[in-house]
Amino acid sequence: MTGGEIVPVAKVAASAVTKAVDDKDDKTALQELAAESPNMKAAAESYARRVAIKQAVLLRVYQPLAHFLGVSRDYFDTEFHEDMAKKLAEIPEEYLATPSPSVAIPAMQGLSYSLEESNLKEMYLNLLATATDDRMKENAHPSFADIIKQLSPREASLLLDTLRSGLRPGLLPVVRLIRTVEEGVGGVLMVNYLLPLADTNTGEPAEEPSLPVWIDNWIRLGLIEVDYGRYLTDEDRYAWVEGRPEFVRLEQDDQPNCFCSVSSGSLHVTVSSKWSR
Repeated sequence: MTGGEIVPVAKVAASAVTKAVDDKDDKTALQELAAESPNMKAAAESYARRVAIKQAVLLRVYQPLAHFLGVSRDYFDTEFHEDMAKKLAEIPEEYLATPSPSVAIPAMQGLSYSLEESNLKEMYLNLLATATDDRMKENAHPSFADIIKQLSPREASLLLDTLRSGLRPGLLPVVRLIRTVEEGVGGVLMVNYLLPLADTNTGEPAEEPSLPVWIDNWIRLGLIEVDYGRYLTDEDRYAWVEGRPEFVRLEQDDQPNCFCSVSSGSLHVTVSSKWSR
């Protein structure tokens, strides 16, 4: 079933539920509606869940914060509760907790400035959701809102992908390219922090000139660790290197007696970055 098929049913059900709740107490109205049909039962349960979230979290905590901090009323009244409901959908109601003000206030403030930047907005919502989950709120440190403020929108997009990838398989492959003189010792670092980036449309290798600066920033912020003294034993994890345009250019360099050597390493996502969900 597609999203387009769900929307009309949800609108009709929500209208019926709202009318019934206006006339009777919540429990009785929802029980009667649930008995009418499977679709109405699902809609009633969904509505009840959203009511619980709004009462337990949004109205009690986030609405005053949003108004105090100047979050767009249009966004808060029409979209915020839906965005948060999606983030909190898998959290049982008994684990919904009031977030610490030291986390919620800077996160809401940052959110108010990031509504047009989808990746930064996503990170602030993730932080708020983590702070609202009693099982995970210890992972939401007050400093994390400040970390997000120190990211550019393009940087945040790649960081989210990197964190999610790193949390699943563990270590990620990263290399640096060094121009080495055949008969000499050592070499010149030409490319640091090379990752297997690809164009999302074509799947072809993509270059990001700002990547070294971004990774240095992520290391500084404690989100990742890069270690060239530790590498993955599966050599296939580095098979992409020779197809990278950066490597090809250095290999084709016509400087005499020079060649491109590869130093393999690993990128590790730190525990402190798991609030990104």
